[in-house]
Amino acid sequence: MTRRSKIMENRRIQHTKVTAHRMRLRKDILPYLRSRREEMSCKAAVHMIRIKRAWNESLAKSTKHMLDVRRKHIATIALHKKRLAEMRSR
Repeated sequence: MTRRSKIMENRRIQHTKVTAHRMRLRKDILPYLRSRREEMSCKAAVHMIRIKRAWNESLAKSTKHMLDVRRKHIATIALHKKRLAEMRSR
């Protein structure tokens, strides 16, 4: 066997190995990886929705609390002004 024929034979063997490996990837591994990626992206999206919902609920709760405190404060000031007006009118 000449050197050139050896090289060509090795290239052919290597090509068949690589082709078999690629076919195995296409058949077995890539579909599994794609499904896992879809599952993970779906889980991540659901998780982000939950985080946003919790954030919005927390924001609404704190806003409501701040408004209640402000209303109480304004009511206290109004009551104080009313008492001062009564005291002045006496």
